[in-house]
Amino acid sequence: MIATAGVASADITLTGSASMGLTHANDQTVNDVELDFNIVGSGTADNGWTFGAKVGVDNQVNGETGTATGPAEDATAFVSGSFGTLTMGSVDPATDGMGIADAGHQGIGIDDVAELNKAIGSADVNWAYSVNGLSILVGYSSVNEDTSARLSFDVGTVALSLGVANDRNGAADTDTTTAIQASTNVNGVGLTAYYSVFDDDGSNTETDSFGLSASFALDDATTITAVYADNDTAVEAAYGLGASMNLGGGLSLAGGVGSAGDDTKWDLGLNMSF
Repeated sequence: MIATAGVASADITLTGSASMGLTHANDQTVNDVELDFNIVGSGTADNGWTFGAKVGVDNQVNGETGTATGPAEDATAFVSGSFGTLTMGSVDPATDGMGIADAGHQGIGIDDVAELNKAIGSADVNWAYSVNGLSILVGYSSVNEDTSARLSFDVGTVALSLGVANDRNGAADTDTTTAIQASTNVNGVGLTAYYSVFDDDGSNTETDSFGLSASFALDDATTITAVYADNDTAVEAAYGLGASMNLGGGLSLAGGVGSAGDDTKWDLGLNMSF
């Protein structure tokens, strides 16, 4: 849905998604409903700069007596030009986009075991820039002085990302996560591997985390995903298997089953895109 405003010929776009289904964890099965709508405004200045803003209207309910979250969140504004893209507001640390796939229609959390402390700290401004196949993303928190950065590039058929995030807890205490991610496709199977080291400055300890996900298409509509994850503090390695079927018109059926923390988890439901 697109509405065009008269001022500066800016566009206002409304996008949305929703999900409904069942989630099972800790020997309990509950319904899970999530709504996510975004109002996006964008325009172009006379000098060629593009600019815009976005606000999310979200709501999630887990179980009959569960909690509802929302409604408005994730407000951001951006400006983009030859200098890259500068975004301020409810942004994430630069390392947040790293990691592996999850199994399930909303995800049963297998990937969380590998992505432990992947996006520590906070950010309220991001700067993104791309040149000659090299992409840079930098995050900074003007409140906590947390910093993060991600460098992405291709080596042959492998897409690599290197990331670092710093969580400043005080003048003499800064936790750090250093991560690497590699993705490729082998004979139609998409593979992603992720490895990170979390350095807890306060306790002077390190935690290694590792994850691997693989996905392949059974046909034009059905995709299978397998996930494996582990870290130094986990009770045991986590693993899961999921499937998604595109029903057309923005509707898909998805589900997954797996084990994490000695707990059997599964979910099944419908995902909608508007």
